[in-house]
Amino acid sequence: RNPYALGLAASASGGIWMVGTRGALDKLDPATGEVEHHLQPIDGSNWPQSVLEDANGRVWIGSLDTLVRYDPRDGQVRRWRDGDAVDAAMPGDGDILRLCNGNLWVYSEDGGLQQRNLDGRVLLRVVKGQRGLPVAAIEDMQCGPDGRLWLSSAAGLAAWQPLRSQFQPV
Repeated sequence: RNPYALGLAASASGGIWMVGTRGALDKLDPATGEVEHHLQPIDGSNWPQSVLEDANGRVWIGSLDTLVRYDPRDGQVRRWRDGDAVDAAMPGDGDILRLCNGNLWVYSEDGGLQQRNLDGRVLLRVVKGQRGLPVAAIEDMQCGPDGRLWLSSAAGLAAWQPLRSQFQPV
């Protein structure tokens, strides 16, 4: 199991998904304290950085140069790696994962930002310094009540403007 959790995510079933320094995906039952082991290794010897459960109950995991989707119902695992010919993962760690308007957003301090549909297809890739994405490291990103992706960084707040396909400082 993971001695140190690096990423946590709520599960629709009431549990907490955890990824950490053993490279494992575990699920904690907060009521009983029991930990259910799901997947190890997630990505070889790399430590996963982030985890998120989507509306279909699949678990997305950001790791070094890799994005992983795991379905706990049947154990199916899909990996996208940096360098793949189609729908490649971004270089660097998948530092932050968020769902917004039915799509997955993946932030990597090294690679920038990707928007993917829940089948894993890359819809958009934004390099730092382009389309209003700050060069400064993103500290957090959330889906706002308006359905737009919001970012915080040392440069301040920025919100995604879908009609202009760029981030606008707020």
